[in-house]
Amino acid sequence: MLRTLLIVLLLANALFFGWARGWLGSAWPPPGDSQREPERMAAQVRPERFVLLGPDAARAPAQPRPAPAPVAAPAATASAASGNGAAAADAAALACLETGPLTAEQLAAINKTLTRVGVDTATLTEVPVTTPAWMVFAGRFADAAARRTRLQAWQRQGVPVPNLLEEPRELAPGLVFSRHIGRANADAALKALASRHPALANVARVVQAPDGSPRLSLLRATSANPALAQQLADPAVTQQERFMRCAVP
Repeated sequence: MLRTLLIVLLLANALFFGWARGWLGSAWPPPGDSQREPERMAAQVRPERFVLLGPDAARAPAQPRPAPAPVAAPAATASAASGNGAAAADAAALACLETGPLTAEQLAAINKTLTRVGVDTATLTEVPVTTPAWMVFAGRFADAAARRTRLQAWQRQGVPVPNLLEEPRELAPGLVFSRHIGRANADAALKALASRHPALANVARVVQAPDGSPRLSLLRATSANPALAQQLADPAVTQQERFMRCAVP
């Protein structure tokens, strides 16, 4: 009995071995037969979309598809467009910049600084201010000594040094922080000054320049190119006066 069982097991193992090897033919396909050839080739999906690459081609970066060439414009149209574009670029590169209003002393000082940073001051224009000017003002102080004491205290607090006002009598001795064309511009300057320096909040105020005040002018660069604009923005210049876009070109 044991011998018969042993013979049956050997035959079963031999049969299984032959089946696994595919010796029994297509009637009894072995396990994993779908992973053999040609069955695996037949199971491919759209194989024509795949291209075999060599080692060099596989390492090379993908090349972008070239953009379609623009349609050539007629010669006359292209020339006109080029001319208009150049004119627009030139116009955009120029700007009207000005500073002031300034007294004669301030004009002399700023022109000296501009010359030092390489600006040809002959290209700038002095424009007289004909409308009444407004000032951010502090005073009238009891006397020059009282004004000097207040000025020294402000300087210790980092307040910018104002200009001394010696006339007219109803405002002197006083201090002028800035001059402006128009009350609105002066009010805005006072608000900004007081926000930076709270010590001035209840002392500085806006007053109209009285008759007999020093003659004032704007210093204007009517057509400042980028190079000139950069020179006008030099820290040595802006420490005295800041050039801004012209209010009235």
